Amino acid sequence: TDLSNLALWLRADSVEIIDGKVARWYDLSSNEHIIQQTNSSNRPTQIISELNSQPSIYFNGTNNYFDGGNILNIGYASQTMFIIAKTEKNRGSVLTKTLAGTAANRYGIIFYDNISFFFQDNLDRKIVADLIMNKFFYLNTIVDKQINKNFFNVNNDFVGENTIAANYDMTSTYNFLIGGYNNNTGGIPPSTSLYFKGEISEILIFDTVLSAENTNLLETYLHNKYSPPLSLGYDIRVPYG
Repeated sequence: TDLSNLALWLRADSVEIIDGKVARWYDLSSNEHIIQQTNSSNRPTQIISELNSQPSIYFNGTNNYFDGGNILNIGYASQTMFIIAKTEKNRGSVLTKTLAGTAANRYGIIFYDNISFFFQDNLDRKIVADLIMNKFFYLNTIVDKQINKNFFNVNNDFVGENTIAANYDMTSTYNFLIGGYNNNTGGIPPSTSLYFKGEISEILIFDTVLSAENTNLLETYLHNKYSPPLSLGYDIRVPYG
């Protein structure tokens, strides 16, 4: 896979552990973003998952989260995300760059009695799927600024698409959080109602739309690493132009 547009790559085997808890999740992209938790009481743990005995990061749903600061603005570019995770709770946040309140330029993966690819440029463009609990799933989101649409796939099933604003600068000052939802300033401490409870195994974010060939290569990598019992579903391709 061409990694030249890789903006963030988090694997659960690449972490700093202090006193049995994960203090930093190393970004394996060339950006080397600092994704960390400086408060030892709020640090998640690394566990061995059911996915081929691969490690995952476990969040307790009460106060565990990572803070990356003001990173991963989409701006005028496109974006593609790949996430392997499992939730034990019907409400929580896998990752967010948003704030608690009504505002523009927000996005994230949020559970709110469903699975939401939350996306708000100048309008609410979110796409939702049925909630999956206590099972690992594969999420793929696409923000395509070339054709002004976003797309959401769960376990390779096409969930939906939305038209997004053309020539729009999706930039904010909000912190990028994993496991929490930003407060009403877009920063920390997070909102207490949307802490994530569950496991995250891997996150990859690209600042472009991947070609079908590179998407296939990346999905093959994830499938070989985590299956069984993770199912990426059938190969379903949606034309993006």
